[in-house]
Amino acid sequence: MTRVFAYECYADDDVFHFLKDECKLSLRSFHGFGQGEVVNAVFVRQTADIGMVDEDPFSSHHGERDRAQVVSTTNDLILCRQGSRHPIIVRPDLEECFLRSIKRVRFTSSLPQRASDLRAILNIPSSPKHRVFRDELVALYHESKKRTVGTFATDLEDTVRGLLEAS
Repeated sequence: MTRVFAYECYADDDVFHFLKDECKLSLRSFHGFGQGEVVNAVFVRQTADIGMVDEDPFSSHHGERDRAQVVSTTNDLILCRQGSRHPIIVRPDLEECFLRSIKRVRFTSSLPQRASDLRAILNIPSSPKHRVFRDELVALYHESKKRTVGTFATDLEDTVRGLLEAS
């Protein structure tokens, strides 16, 4: 059964395509264009089964997100649950997790090495850097599998796959 995966931003769309195309997970996308819309889709309207949002530790959050029960954590992710609905919180955000993961496996990236710079180029919807980011996410995934080092890419794939198999 195909599940709806809700996410916030253009870089998250690249992650969605990584999960769907590279990891072969049965997902359909919902681009919420913001954390509040993702949480609404998962918990309020219940039109999405899984959501992915940044932790954003210095911002206020949707009350439903804060009420969700923490199920598990990794270096980069917090999996929460409220009934059969699951938000995945990327901590502190996607760009930082990606860069930390690259360092963990000693992978060389052609993308900016500061999270704020990476975020700036990935916030442009038509940027050719999205293709580079997707390709490097796939390369990171394979390198982390080869070295058996947990990274954002492998943890996310394991988490989403586990949710799909449990449903």
